[in-house]
Amino acid sequence: MILTGVFRKIRNSSLMLVTLSILLFLVAVLVGINYAQYRAEKEYRADIDKQVVQIIHNIENIFDEANRLANKVTTMWGRPCVKSEYELKKLVATSNIARSATILYNDSVYCSSVYKLGTDDLDYSTFNKNIILAHNKLNPDSSIVGYRLVNDKWAVLIGINAKLFAGLLEAYKYNQNIFLDIQDQLLADSAQIFKLDELKDKDKILSFNSSKYPFKIMVKIDSPSFLDYYLPYLVFFLLLALLGLFQTIFIALTASRRDIKRAIIANEFIPYYQLVVTSSNYKWHGMEVLMRWQHPKRGLLQPGKFIPLAERSGLIVPMTRQMMIKVANDLIPYVNVLPKPFFIGININAEYLYEPTLLLDCKNFQAKFSDQRINLVLEITEGQLVESSEALDNLLDEFRQIGVQISIDDFGTGYSNFAYLQKLKVDHIKIDKTFVGMICTTADAQYLVDAIIRLAKKLKIALVAEGVETYEQLQYLTDQKVDYIQGFLFSRPAPIEEMLKTLVQPTNIVRSFQQFTMFNEFN
Repeated sequence: MILTGVFRKIRNSSLMLVTLSILLFLVAVLVGINYAQYRAEKEYRADIDKQVVQIIHNIENIFDEANRLANKVTTMWGRPCVKSEYELKKLVATSNIARSATILYNDSVYCSSVYKLGTDDLDYSTFNKNIILAHNKLNPDSSIVGYRLVNDKWAVLIGINAKLFAGLLEAYKYNQNIFLDIQDQLLADSAQIFKLDELKDKDKILSFNSSKYPFKIMVKIDSPSFLDYYLPYLVFFLLLALLGLFQTIFIALTASRRDIKRAIIANEFIPYYQLVVTSSNYKWHGMEVLMRWQHPKRGLLQPGKFIPLAERSGLIVPMTRQMMIKVANDLIPYVNVLPKPFFIGININAEYLYEPTLLLDCKNFQAKFSDQRINLVLEITEGQLVESSEALDNLLDEFRQIGVQISIDDFGTGYSNFAYLQKLKVDHIKIDKTFVGMICTTADAQYLVDAIIRLAKKLKIALVAEGVETYEQLQYLTDQKVDYIQGFLFSRPAPIEEMLKTLVQPTNIVRSFQQFTMFNEFN
């Protein structure tokens, strides 16, 4: 009864924590969405202000130029049109903005750069305005913006193509929602003219006045309405999606851990072996242990399918420890026929390397071969040894004291350098198969392999080339005096029984590899 009550309390407290977590998450989502909307609205308005200020500045520059031209025309007031007409045309032809220049007297056309422009061709209703926006009676398909300068009965009207202003409006990021307002006449970015009364949704219009000229820019604000209407549904959907994601991740992670844990108990992880030979005589030097998973449903799985899962689930240590025991048991029946000495390389994850039990596990492994026919080599991926420290140096020294050698696997893919390797004083480095595959391809690719070989020889570290698949690669590595060779050219990974058949049937392998012989004379 007491235990039942304890479990009930634990269950209830967990439920409360889950409920509280969901509520807090919901509040956080609501606050986050509202804050995001507020920031978006604020940035949207700031962006509009910035753009409109620039557009107003550009339009004011046009009117500044129009004002300069108009003042130049005022010097022609009172002169006969015959003397002024050429000057007006020249002024328009050399201007970047003016389409026409017209002198008015008593609101009638006195002289113009436009050939035979009459008073009827102008809109009288615009004569009393400093800036006008009107349809072009001479060209109904276009509109003009006029800048007017007046003094008593004389006036100057500089005509500007409305498309020039429409082009400035087109630069607005949120196009089709901006207008140039001149005397309640609106010019859109399409160069079309509207009346202010025709504009819809006036409550969503922002107005920006020019401080120099009688015009303004009007911008229609299109605030996003999606969040306003669908915010509750969006939050609910996000909550369900995140909860579903968390549940999926949880199930996936725990499922793989459970499956791997079950596989360890069921002894489904089995060792495969790949031959390593000495390059000087192609005789057996040892084998590397390559783990496989004999899955009851998915068949034989390669390490890439389960090693990362084992590392993430924290089961890589017991999995490797079990593998060491299996390897020892595999080799015991054949220990008397193996070459002496014979090296067995076992891949060790960095997590296992720093386990205090690894040293004991290595001693137990060696104890099963009292005559020291088997030499244990711990192969550690280069990237896992990047943190050099005194503790690591001491740890590696302890392994050497009991006869265990250290090899850096996949060399060239990590971060090792000359000083680092010199400090660690490892026994072997294995050239990654990616670099071996580059041999005899290009000069640049081969240079990388040469650099690794030179580095190893400089430090007097034994070299193993893995992934050797062609005779050309083998010949090159042999010429470069790489110490050991591993790859499909000599053997593919296989169970111990299949791998050691070559000991009792050497002629089959001799025929397969013809001029190469890889057998020691066994004592």
